[in-house]
Amino acid sequence: MKILRQKIYGKRKQLIKVHIDKPAVVKFFTPEAFSRYKKGFTYDYWGGFTEKSPAVFEVPKKGVYIAVVEKGSFNNPIDVTARVELTPPEFDYLNGLPQNETHTKLEAEYDDTLE
Repeated sequence: MKILRQKIYGKRKQLIKVHIDKPAVVKFFTPEAFSRYKKGFTYDYWGGFTEKSPAVFEVPKKGVYIAVVEKGSFNNPIDVTARVELTPPEFDYLNGLPQNETHTKLEAEYDDTLE
């Protein structure tokens, strides 16, 4: 089986987006799981067959991940192109509200004299 692969270094809550031009199997691996995948052993992965693009994966913790797009099977190969994009994490929420406002300098007078 032929594959397209890309190694990515991601931080927690960052998004990995894989853009594909045709329906294909998109999988996300840790390096250990990818090694088992290449050797034909049992492995863990995120993802699967997708018809829509992009396939999105949220990084669970800081580390190296591998995005794989399978180019069909040996008997039925497909010509697929893919592009991987690493985006910043989504905004965190506090009490149901997004925490994306900017901080501004306080406009207050400060008197440091001692009386």
